[in-house]
Amino acid sequence: MKRNILLYALLFFAGISTAIAQENIFSESFKKGIPVQITNNRDKGYAIRLAGDGVTVTSGNASYSEEEIWYLVGNAGQFRLYSLKGGKKLALKLDGTAAQAAATMCPAKEATTLTLTKQEKGGYAISPAGNPEQSFNMFGGAGRDIKLYSSQDEGSHWTIREVDTKRPLVIKYNAQTEGGFDTNTRIGNIAITIDGNTSDIMLSKENLPETSTCYLPHGATFSIAPGLVCHGWKMDINGGEGIAEQQLPQKGMEVTVNIDVDKENKFRYNIGHHDESL
Repeated sequence: MKRNILLYALLFFAGISTAIAQENIFSESFKKGIPVQITNNRDKGYAIRLAGDGVTVTSGNASYSEEEIWYLVGNAGQFRLYSLKGGKKLALKLDGTAAQAAATMCPAKEATTLTLTKQEKGGYAISPAGNPEQSFNMFGGAGRDIKLYSSQDEGSHWTIREVDTKRPLVIKYNAQTEGGFDTNTRIGNIAITIDGNTSDIMLSKENLPETSTCYLPHGATFSIAPGLVCHGWKMDINGGEGIAEQQLPQKGMEVTVNIDVDKENKFRYNIGHHDESL
């Protein structure tokens, strides 16, 4: 009887592992990596990303950039997590296996072995292999650094999707910023909606890039539109109101965001007091 129960249990867990493996999210190595994006199940517009310091593993509004591309090298029971931006020499390490243990990038040989546990409501808990009761969490709220927290919490569950790096969405910024008030530094945001989930990219005079490249999940639909536009600015997408919902064509797409000073708007933000709702 006990032998039969053990056999059924082994078959059950083997079935779970097989089902996860069939989702094509695991890599044999960094070199042969399958790129994935990891987004939160509860706060769907937020993704795990590598911070600008190249060490801290954090979260933020999904921008679909290289900082959000990861490789799960191994299998559902045992894998290491690598970052495209961090390169093959670095992998994720937890500074413990209990709640509040922080995630950082370290030499790959020191990386933490992780495990995935599929959840009934969808997504996965991402846990240290020795303690599946804890999972990655945006500890302290959406947009915060990744630390461990109870795997029973819905904020500790994650969606993992393969990213299509062969069909880039390239956003070019054609910005004419001369002539506006010096204190009107924030321009507004671009709303990118992927499969119904919207992320906002805030633009300012200080952080405005010439171009940015987005890599979307395989088969995803997307749309782009201006979101909040701050006083003193005008913004459009390809000369119009935005890009309607569609899939990326075979070779990707290039989009231009046009930004100009609204010279008819005389509103001026006070230094040290900026109401983002305006």
